[in-house]
Amino acid sequence: MQGTIKNFRRSVKSQHCTQAIIELDGADSKKKAAAFLGARVQWKQKKGKSLGGKIIAVHGNNGAVRARFAPALPGQAIGDRVEISEKGKVQQTKPVKKPGKKHAVVKKPGKAQKSGKK
Repeated sequence: MQGTIKNFRRSVKSQHCTQAIIELDGADSKKKAAAFLGARVQWKQKKGKSLGGKIIAVHGNNGAVRARFAPALPGQAIGDRVEISEKGKVQQTKPVKKPGKKHAVVKKPGKAQKSGKK
């Protein structure tokens, strides 16, 4: 199944780039759109990379849904087509950076630590 990215989730003063509103082909009611909750979404760039997401909620009464993407979607994605598949079938081709460990304080062996008393 396919759909079209219509916009980011937004309010008057803010915009959530990690969530996109997607209009589904063949879903014209809230009930039909609710059947796709939990399904995977994949947006393919022209360069060959793709970003994957997941449908998290129904948006409105006319068959639109909200999808969350791990790295935020770029603005060029609005108006593009996305592919919707069953749960767990879509994999990202762009690696997601995992947060690294913070710099750990390394104590050098053999050196005595200073005490606060004199």
